[in-house]
Formats: sequence, C-alpha cells, structure tokens
Amino acid sequence: VLNLIPATASQLLITLPVGFRLDASAGDVSGPYATRDRNAAEWRVAVSTAKSLRLTVVPPETTAPEKPVVLLLESELAYVVRDNGLQIELRAIPEVLRRGIRELVFKLPARVSVYSVSYGGSSTPLDFRTRKAADGQRLHVRFPDVLLGRGRTVIIRAVAPVRLNQSWVLPKIEALSTLFLEGRVHLRVDRPLEFQTLSPMGLRQTTGVTRSQNAETLSFESQQPDARLRLT
Repeated sequence: VLNLIPATASQLLITLPVGFRLDASAGDVSGPYATRDRNAAEWRVAVSTAKSLRLTVVPPETTAPEKPVVLLLESELAYVVRDNGLQIELRAIPEVLRRGIRELVFKLPARVSVYSVSYGGSSTPLDFRTRKAADGQRLHVRFPDVLLGRGRTVIIRAVAPVRLNQSWVLPKIEALSTLFLEGRVHLRVDRPLEFQTLSPMGLRQTTGVTRSQNAETLSFESQQPDARLRLT
C-alpha cells in the first residue's frame, strides 16, 4: 500500500518483468509499454483524488489448460474370417471429461483398409482419413460437433487379407489416448475354413465354440487394452 502526497494528479511508473501484470485499487492502469530492457515492461498508474493506493503484481499464467480425458465405456471388436478376406468391425462408446474433443485417433496395422465409419448407427457417417505411421496407420475420425460427456456408438468397418495355413495374430483397431474400461471380442470363421489352434492373449473365453453348417463362432472378454487373438 502506498500513501500518496496530496496533489491534483499523480502518475506512477512501475517496471515489471515481461509477462507480469499490474493491478491498482484506484486510478487508471495502462501498459505494458516497451523499455530499453527487452526483459522488462513499464506500467503506468494515473491517480487523481486517492490518498492511498494498493498495487498488486499478478504473475504470468502458468497453469496449462486441462487435457480431455477420454473413456471407452464399451469396446466390442468382431472378426469374420473368410477365404476371400478378413472383415473387422469395432464398436466403441466414448465418454469425454474435462474438455471437449473434435476427433478420435485410432492405431491400425498397415494392411487394414477402413471403408466405413458411422456414429450412433450406420445412418450417420463420420468424416475420416488414414495416414501412414512408422508402426502402421493412424485413423482420424472427426465428429460433426465438439464431443463432451457420453457419446454415441462409433462404428468402424474394415477389411484385411487373410492368412491361411499359418499362425497369425488378428489385426486390431485401437483407440489412442483413451482409458480402457471393458471390451469384448467375437470371432466367426466361415466354412470351408476352420481354425486349428486358438491362443487368446489378455482375453478370457466367455462362450464355447458354436459350430453350424456355415461357421464356427466364439466370444471373449478383454481383460487388458492390448489383448490379442492368435489363431491358425
């Protein structure tokens, strides 16, 4: 607090480091103005009738904006293995906390080709694009509006080459920068193909193998975000 000498008008010149701001309890504050020192700035306070003055130096903002937290409330991955290729469908329900987002980014292997992305059902298509990455591809899915709170189901459909008579890990579509809560995996192998061995990694089988004239099917529960399924 400064006690001022009685005068018709007074002007105070205050020099502060660049980035700091000056507030006063009375009078008009203006600034910052450049000085000969590029690391300092001048602030001016014009006072007329006040007998005392409280000055407050406000430091620069150091708190970064909160990052959004994206939860995958449900994640369901379905595979259909056929002799002419592999069909993949991912259904995921996002919930966004703290700050809204405009897009989700997914990681997928290089040989996976996405042909459809929809929102809340196949009637609402979403804009998407794929980009090459060192470890495969990135799929960028853009929402029509900022998403904050619980969203609707995002449905991604893709195809990939099938590998016959060899052991291979089924390609996976993974959401990046998200928190995994729970997931399920479904597998269907259409005739005339049939699997010989099955090795789930991070998955718990929830149904027995169902065999019909057209296919073999079974389901799993994901116990970790990097769960995989290997079959021959």
